[in-house]
Amino acid sequence: GDRAVGRFACQSMASVAMLATRLRQRLPRLFASPGGLLPVAPVSVWDRAAVPNAALEQFQQLRCAGKVSRTGRLQHFKFGTVKARGRGYYRFHKIIGKWNWRKYTERYMAPRSLENRQRFIHSAYGLYRQHRHSYSWYWRLPRSMAEATTANDVLEAWIKFRHKLPKRTYHYFKVLQRLTEVGRCDPTDWRLKFITSRARRIHRKVLNLPRLASLYAKLRLWEDMQHLNRYLHPMLPRYSPQQLVLLAHSFGLGKVQDKHLLSEVARLLGPQLEALSPTDLLRLAQAFAATEVCHYTLLARISAQAQARVQQAAAGAAPPGSCPNLAQLSELARVFAVLKFQDYSFIELCTTQAEMMLRRGLPGPTPPVLARLCSACARLKINEVRFFEATLAHAAQHWYDYPASSLAEIGVAVMPALPLQVEPLPDVAKRMLSAIRAERKCLPLRAVGDAVRFAAEAERTGSEPVPGFVRSMAGRVKDLQNETRQLYDVPRAAEIFGKKCPQD
Repeated sequence: GDRAVGRFACQSMASVAMLATRLRQRLPRLFASPGGLLPVAPVSVWDRAAVPNAALEQFQQLRCAGKVSRTGRLQHFKFGTVKARGRGYYRFHKIIGKWNWRKYTERYMAPRSLENRQRFIHSAYGLYRQHRHSYSWYWRLPRSMAEATTANDVLEAWIKFRHKLPKRTYHYFKVLQRLTEVGRCDPTDWRLKFITSRARRIHRKVLNLPRLASLYAKLRLWEDMQHLNRYLHPMLPRYSPQQLVLLAHSFGLGKVQDKHLLSEVARLLGPQLEALSPTDLLRLAQAFAATEVCHYTLLARISAQAQARVQQAAAGAAPPGSCPNLAQLSELARVFAVLKFQDYSFIELCTTQAEMMLRRGLPGPTPPVLARLCSACARLKINEVRFFEATLAHAAQHWYDYPASSLAEIGVAVMPALPLQVEPLPDVAKRMLSAIRAERKCLPLRAVGDAVRFAAEAERTGSEPVPGFVRSMAGRVKDLQNETRQLYDVPRAAEIFGKKCPQD
């Protein structure tokens, strides 16, 4: 027991002496005497009254305990290598882990001795020309896209700078807009898919999503529109009426039917139809017709808005550019016919305006407009006899101004609703069929079907107005046998052809 106590006392005295020696080295001013000599008796480190507070604070702020400590081992570039037994030293970066480098294979190729001894300083900034060239793609990419005249040139310009990052949102809008301007872009092109795959990452932060949806619809990128759809619903209440119309128009171009989104658009636009232009009203109705979404509440409001604007224009109280013209009214009537929305007051307004313009010789009722109005009335089962008679009289008098397709559309819509026993009608039908036969080489498949049905309706009098008319139309069908993009009444046309020319 006495030996253990003595040994502990010796160790304690040795520790105190060591601490005193370190204090003399660290704080020479504290132990220095006025004569420049150190005191004989060391100051006890446990006597806090003998050491000033400033000296203790300086002693406590020492961050490192030496190179044998953990901090020293991690910062060996300051204190040198650690002389540890069995532990190799790797001098090219800090120590990794706690084990040794005994099995380490050196693969570092040391440079020349001069470079190995020199201090390595990173050059954060290059020269002015190098710095400017690194940013030159910000104006070289838009210039390349502006100079491109085909979709292939636009895509090649983007692929040339595909490694330049970060691409901003306006870069994607620029390239998509340029592709829609030049046209004829293949939606399956891998370069376009490369662009859209990167553009999907910014869908969540794009503010003008309706414009992006419009670009996708023009480029026929339906998958990207579906991906964009998830970000549209929360933003619908924040968009202006014009943006909502553009969004609905985009879905109409692609014929993408989203009943929930379109119903929400209709709900938001219902009280704001007064702020829309005639073109926006028409686009909105066309979108619902293209997607086959029958929202009759919205259609009734659009019809009432159009009628109110026409009445204001007639009274001279309408703002400039707010009243739809006859072409827009006829297109709106066609939309109502597609959606089976019978609005007698609107149809009466359109036919009355057209009839008045025809009789007064005012500009507006062009042959395609008249044909569209007649077809809409026939599909809605609304027989406007006075309008039909005025249209036939104008067509008989100015047949040279009517395209063959418009004559066929007017004839097939008007003839079933009028009695052919009236004297002028057979002559008018004969004149119209003769004009159609003379221009049969310009007829598409839909117009050929209308012309054949028109000829069949004109034969109700008992005699064929133009002999050999159906046979000539059969030759046109043979010429267009490879055309598969147009729709027409195939069963009725086949029935008529079977009766007139069964050998074909």
